[in-house]
Amino acid sequence: MKKIISFVILLLMVLALSMHNVSAQDTIKTFRVYKPFRVNVMGGIGGSFAESRKKEFVGTASIEPRYTLKEFGKDGIDIAVGLKYVYAGWWSEDKSNKLLLHCHTALATITCTDLSSNKLNGNRIYLEIGTGVSAYQITDTLLNATQSNTGFAFMPVIGFEKKRARIEFSYNYNGTTKLNYFCLSMGFYLSGGKIKQ
Repeated sequence: MKKIISFVILLLMVLALSMHNVSAQDTIKTFRVYKPFRVNVMGGIGGSFAESRKKEFVGTASIEPRYTLKEFGKDGIDIAVGLKYVYAGWWSEDKSNKLLLHCHTALATITCTDLSSNKLNGNRIYLEIGTGVSAYQITDTLLNATQSNTGFAFMPVIGFEKKRARIEFSYNYNGTTKLNYFCLSMGFYLSGGKIKQ
């Protein structure tokens, strides 16, 4: 697990350095519309694509400090990197088991926001990709047995922002069909507001 965490940290550092070099060499003038540092706070509900599940209720909560590396004009895009923690807990029932699941996921993220979409009634569209590790625990309430493990995590996200409000759709891949889930989340962000001109 230490090797996976080290790899994620190294990936984030390389990404930040690469974007800094692009920024230094870019001939396009950079504009700052928003403050570079912000914290996203989200909560959501979701489920799984597993066909064997009869009933499933998923609840999630996440927090993501992130930093905007570059804005390509007030009507262009911005690119940000961050660290995201996601907790997911759910009750799952299939043909032979009743499972209580807990999953903690840590991700290094990169987010691309289309600032030109501000023209769409003030809604900003964004795409995010996160990779990292998940630590999960599965408890079979019928057999009173618990299984714990860690694994690779991958989470693509698409969402919309209006002022400080956010809504997004995500899919969290954790390497096992019992823990892969989709989620619809709503929330807000702290700091990171518009810079007064």
